Amino acid sequence: MSIVSEKPLIEILSPEEQHDRFDINYYLPEFIDAEKSLEGSSTPLTTLGEIMENDASYGVLPPSSCYLEDEGGILLIRSSNINNEGIDYEDAIRVPSEWLDSERARIKQNDILISIKGARAFFDMCVVAEEPPEAIVNGSIFRFQCKEHVSPKFVVLWLLSKSIQSLVFRERTNLGISYISLEILRSIPFPDISYDEQLKIISRYKSVLPMLSPQDSIVSEFNKKLSAIMKRYNSLLSLECGVQPPKKSGKVIVVKPHLFSDRLDWKCYDPSYISSQEELSSTYDEWTTISEISNLKNDYSKGEDPNEECKLLKIRLHGKGAALRDIVERRKISGPLTSVKEGQLVFSRIRCAQKGIAIVHHDLDGAFISKEYYAIEVDPNKYVTQLLFRILISDRYVAFYKSVMTGGTTRYRLAVDDFLDLRLPKVPVEIQKKVLTALIEIENEAEAVKAEKEGYIQNCKKNEQRVLSNLLHLSEDRKFQSIQKRISEALQ
Repeated sequence: MSIVSEKPLIEILSPEEQHDRFDINYYLPEFIDAEKSLEGSSTPLTTLGEIMENDASYGVLPPSSCYLEDEGGILLIRSSNINNEGIDYEDAIRVPSEWLDSERARIKQNDILISIKGARAFFDMCVVAEEPPEAIVNGSIFRFQCKEHVSPKFVVLWLLSKSIQSLVFRERTNLGISYISLEILRSIPFPDISYDEQLKIISRYKSVLPMLSPQDSIVSEFNKKLSAIMKRYNSLLSLECGVQPPKKSGKVIVVKPHLFSDRLDWKCYDPSYISSQEELSSTYDEWTTISEISNLKNDYSKGEDPNEECKLLKIRLHGKGAALRDIVERRKISGPLTSVKEGQLVFSRIRCAQKGIAIVHHDLDGAFISKEYYAIEVDPNKYVTQLLFRILISDRYVAFYKSVMTGGTTRYRLAVDDFLDLRLPKVPVEIQKKVLTALIEIENEAEAVKAEKEGYIQNCKKNEQRVLSNLLHLSEDRKFQSIQKRISEALQ
């Protein structure tokens, strides 16, 4: 974020509103709003530290060398094992039973567990609702019990409210690892309301929760629409170009003896993969190749001017296009580069199986790529680049890339010969243009459904945040009725 745009945020604050923090992100509007909403609350506030029992503590850190592979020992619960729904005991690792002697880390019924490290720090939290198995928490989790007059479920609900989430995010002591200190946890504001009021708020929140959560039936309808649209898309590619989806493989692959080849890798025998150019083109009436319809750029060099600023191109996966990765002086780049032009097709040797393929946009004209990419100039009299792009990211071609990519390390690459020899359906350019137009229409239809689905889900999330932002209002009949009405109107 630029200093210019954010500087006024501090200047408009009165001196008493400016804390002893000088990092500009501390004064973002959402944090100021959260602070003011709590300060202006008519409900008396105490702190989280005041409602904790004395055994509140972080967990322990057993060394990985003591992790057990068998079913013995006890469970070690880590941040990855908890979410707002509860604890995933099945995926937890095991450590020797003597670690259970660490009372501060031992999980008990009605404990509140809060993740305090990592990207989801202070978001993943839950109540240990039932009697747990023998288990402890590690050092990335803070556990505590509430005092007698406090409902653990209400505490978690309160901590997930927008205002508290904003305040804690603001106060993180180490943004690099998102660590939540004990001081921050103890100082979190907490409403000083009766136990009955807490239960009333929980009950009313549960009553509106079905209205706030995306309905499975509605999401399913969106998914059915998208599935039907994609069937039409694949059918069009298949009928007009012969580009059929690959076969699906089962859990067990059975290969008849007469089908064995001299290849020992299992990919050769997986029916969902396409292991040869002949098989790739088996559904085409006629075929051509990449080398026949385009020119491969092969003028990679280290350049002459070490101070030349190079716009480096990156390809987004899943056919999401290309983008600017960075602007770097040539002398800081070790390998040779080549520049690409608007309209050229760029193909990632490493990420092609993840559909790392793109057409260069005009904003990236003149950008550079390394030898980990192929760039081709397609002859418009032989092939339509936009259609070629859609064919190359189709599941049929991905099945081929996965089968033939090779490498001696964890990185597999598509060899240049395999790329240039890629067989393509040979279709007249005029028909290609008509197919492309029809495909784009179907894509637009799919995008509209996706946008509608995403809008519905986001609307549900906004309503949930609206309720969590006004959590204390749920205990007041008139305000609760108003919230119910607003949610109903928003979902219509």
